[in-house]
Amino acid sequence: MSIQDKQREFTVSLQSLVKYIQNRLDEIESNFEKAKLKEPACQEVYSQTWKPRLKKLRDKAEQLQRLTAIRPSLCVMGKQNQGKTSLLQSWLGNAIGGIQEMSYLPVGDSDTTACLVRLTKGSSFPDEPSTHYLHVELFPTDFEPTIQRPTLRLQKKTIRLLRTVDEPIRIDKPFHVCRFPVLPEDDDFYLEEHNHLSYKISETGNIQLSDIQWHIKQVTIPVALPAQKLSIAEQTIDTLDIIDAPGADSMNLVGNYSEWKKTKNTAVFTSATHEIDVLLIVCSSDPAAMAIGGQFQDTVWSPWQKRCQGQGNGRLLLSFTHAAVLFKKISNTLKKEDTEREIAKNPNQSKEYVKNYAETNFYSTIFKNVISPLMSAERDEQPLISTDLATWPPIFFFERHEEDLEQFDIQADCAEQVSSQLCQRLEEYGDAAHEDSTLPWGERCVLRLVKDWSDCNVIDPSERRCIQKWLIHVLVALLDPNNRGFKLFTKTITNYATVGPIANNHCSERKRHADDLCRQFDDFLSEINQPQNRINAINELNTVKEFLKSIWVVKDGLLGIQPFRLGNVCRSRIASVEETIKNPLSTQPSFEYNDIIQDVVDDAVDQLKAITSTTADVKDKLKRALKECLIEDYALVMFKKHNEYIIKTKVERLKRLQSICLERLVRVMAYLVDADKNALEQVAKFCYGEDKYTNILISTVLNAGAGHKQTADKEQFERVATATDSLLAEIKQANFKSSYE
Repeated sequence: MSIQDKQREFTVSLQSLVKYIQNRLDEIESNFEKAKLKEPACQEVYSQTWKPRLKKLRDKAEQLQRLTAIRPSLCVMGKQNQGKTSLLQSWLGNAIGGIQEMSYLPVGDSDTTACLVRLTKGSSFPDEPSTHYLHVELFPTDFEPTIQRPTLRLQKKTIRLLRTVDEPIRIDKPFHVCRFPVLPEDDDFYLEEHNHLSYKISETGNIQLSDIQWHIKQVTIPVALPAQKLSIAEQTIDTLDIIDAPGADSMNLVGNYSEWKKTKNTAVFTSATHEIDVLLIVCSSDPAAMAIGGQFQDTVWSPWQKRCQGQGNGRLLLSFTHAAVLFKKISNTLKKEDTEREIAKNPNQSKEYVKNYAETNFYSTIFKNVISPLMSAERDEQPLISTDLATWPPIFFFERHEEDLEQFDIQADCAEQVSSQLCQRLEEYGDAAHEDSTLPWGERCVLRLVKDWSDCNVIDPSERRCIQKWLIHVLVALLDPNNRGFKLFTKTITNYATVGPIANNHCSERKRHADDLCRQFDDFLSEINQPQNRINAINELNTVKEFLKSIWVVKDGLLGIQPFRLGNVCRSRIASVEETIKNPLSTQPSFEYNDIIQDVVDDAVDQLKAITSTTADVKDKLKRALKECLIEDYALVMFKKHNEYIIKTKVERLKRLQSICLERLVRVMAYLVDADKNALEQVAKFCYGEDKYTNILISTVLNAGAGHKQTADKEQFERVATATDSLLAEIKQANFKSSYE
């Protein structure tokens, strides 16, 4: 069985588990409804106790159901104007014969992407015609209600928007839902109901397109893929979902409703972090624009660290756009160094320096502006990147304007061969590998860029060569005019997502959610079945009442009972505490507050003359009833509040507690003797934790056979565990190697 088959088996096991638990909950809830019809007074107990628990379980099941439907997902994040959407269009768009939808996505230098835009495989949706629609999720109307924005008159959480339009509407108009309404013409278009839950863009209607644009949380675009011969773009979408996110520096947003824009752009990311597997951070290669910045750390990096819980492997990729800037700068550096070497060899020969040039260090620029800030973590948070190279994310470089790289290009489709030769040269010549003037200029620039990483002193010196070799592969791939690094980029990501840490994280995380759901469901069933495993409080209290009435005596014309005194059990407890006080080094007595109450009850019951002629069952019930009532007695509750721990070291406090128990004990007996049906029900509820209406609800469920633990429960749980173990074992067997190995 292939790893793809095992992934499908794992997904099916999760889907089956969710459906099974949802059906069980439906059955239990149906019987609760029957109980409420039979006894309307059960409604209050149901609403306060069982309804919230059912909702919590349903929410957990729905969360797992949603996560199960989501494939491994890569989210592209960066500051505005860093080129993240342009990167996506170059990688997945028409420039490499890719996905037509990419040309419709918003791109520019102002308010562009305003929600999460998820590109997914068309077959990820159960309905075959899904690729005809954009699947739109909206923020609820009560989200941040105090922040001003246009009113949304569409009271739905999700809609489907038809991708086809009628002339003369432009074909890309439906995709404008992915951005804020920055074009005046957006106010001239409407959403017209097409069929149930579906709409289409129209020039007439009741809901303006601009109103929807202000409230969208995520747009999912299913992409139809061919059956074979997938392009680089199609291979990517076939493996994992790609998500474009709003710019991280939303503080810069201006114009109408700027506060709402800032809040919304941050919220669309933070609210979806648990549905994202890996973050691709996009930065400019230009040192003047590269810095991550404090706002990025607050609104993106901090939530991401919390989401990853200190486990950074497979959670991060780094991409630097505008890479031609690097090559131009290092080209100037190389020319200057060549000139200096020539002058050193021929001091009398005049050479012209490169003028108007500010030298920068490739390593220190990237480390200072990007990697170092990502090494930081909030208090009690473990950083995702450390001085261990194994925690470092793969680094890539891209350039949208290919003509700017032409002077550095290598021969087309020879990237692997050239990379291998340069890595070998690096091993032989070290930091001088770039000085050979017979090498092609682009290759010399690559080696000179890599040389700067010899200054990397934050990782073990033995690991520097690993990162230098990886950078050679990446930079040489960028100079291949036939794919500009996207082939290596795609291969790396797909490997990470199929047999690497992304695949491992995706599986393990869903298994954790499944385990939580199974545990909570099992605990829920245990609670329903608890009354079957404990005494029936009302029956027990009636037995105790009848026994007490039988021994109640008339004294001086009043009903009463014999006086009680401290017995052997209480005196033994006092002696053990006194011994501890005399010998401070001895072990402190091991007892709790309620044990003292039990001591008094045991002594008192043993002093009842009539107890010798009754059964052990009645005696146990009497002791239990008296103890439960005393534990909830107000005077004893207040005494406990101030003396719970003192009684272990202060004998006078211990004796005082015993005396109070004796005094309150008689009052409890008197109350039980005179208690009517309603009074006994209150005792059962507040002292035993057993409620009449709770029993009606639970007994209805149990009598219908709906609330018992079943063999099928265990079978469902084990099916998920087996599928998980099989998939994780297959991933481990693949012997995945990271970029720096």
